[in-house]
Amino acid sequence: MSFNSEVGCEPVPSLSQPSAESVALSRAGLVRDSVGYFLGKVIPGFFGLISVPIFVRVIGLEEYGRLSVLLPILMALSGAGSGWLTQGILRFHPLPADSTGKKFAFRQGVLRGTIYSLVASGGVLTGILAAMRYRIGILVIAAAYCALQLAYTITLAGLQARLLPQAVLRNEALRATLGFLLPILIVLAMGKRLYPLVLLGLALGYLVPLLLETRNSSQPSSAGAMLGPTSSQDARSSETLRSLWRYGWAVGAWLMLSQLLPVVGRSAIERFAGYKAAGMYASMYEVAVRAFLFLCLSRDAGGSSANHAELEPRAVPSRPHCDA
Repeated sequence: MSFNSEVGCEPVPSLSQPSAESVALSRAGLVRDSVGYFLGKVIPGFFGLISVPIFVRVIGLEEYGRLSVLLPILMALSGAGSGWLTQGILRFHPLPADSTGKKFAFRQGVLRGTIYSLVASGGVLTGILAAMRYRIGILVIAAAYCALQLAYTITLAGLQARLLPQAVLRNEALRATLGFLLPILIVLAMGKRLYPLVLLGLALGYLVPLLLETRNSSQPSSAGAMLGPTSSQDARSSETLRSLWRYGWAVGAWLMLSQLLPVVGRSAIERFAGYKAAGMYASMYEVAVRAFLFLCLSRDAGGSSANHAELEPRAVPSRPHCDA
């Protein structure tokens, strides 16, 4: 047995050592994406925090109390309808290298799931609001808000799964800004301090970015999209839909239950003390919770920056290569 050197080993450079340029590009991309996702949470958090006292000022405590009882019901149904799909999208979204047929089947499965969720949540909401004896005008606005929030949440999950932080930031910033300004402008323009006008403005805040994103992705990206689904693609989309449901139904149930909890307390306060007391309780609760969440986001920003170095690719030490 012979060796190539006196010590018997010849060092061979490791193929896993990244170049300085790749490390710099990786770090820059990581920082850019982290900032994009962080701002996509901070901007809505900021507008959500300042909207509570301003909405109370605009429509009054009693009307805000009516809004605070209805809005969690809409968010619960929207969360139940979108939660299982968003969780599945983030888990099963096709990779860029996957086949065109797989991508098309996945899009068809998500589309079918969205339609099923819209129909189911709309039917349940109609029954609930009819039992609570809401007027038809409020029912229409509430159904529109629930449907738009559901569709927007699913669309946003698709952008996250495709690793498009700038698109997420753009849509979230636009939605948060419009959701803050439009309700105020509609109330001032109508000259009536009514909570359905605030709910209408919130719904329009979801509609505008949803329309813009739909227009940007309206062009077919594959031959399968232009020719229509085949029987095999339809079977694959059905299997995709079942996988999305099996993986994400628990998240949808959790979102629904967590959003329904405020309804219990606020409804009890309204029953025994009136909508004004419910509005006072809801406004104080929401300011406290949203302020806490906003501070948590600010703290996480520092932690995310500190972890950049931990996520950078490191050079693997070369090991000696021996000839036998």
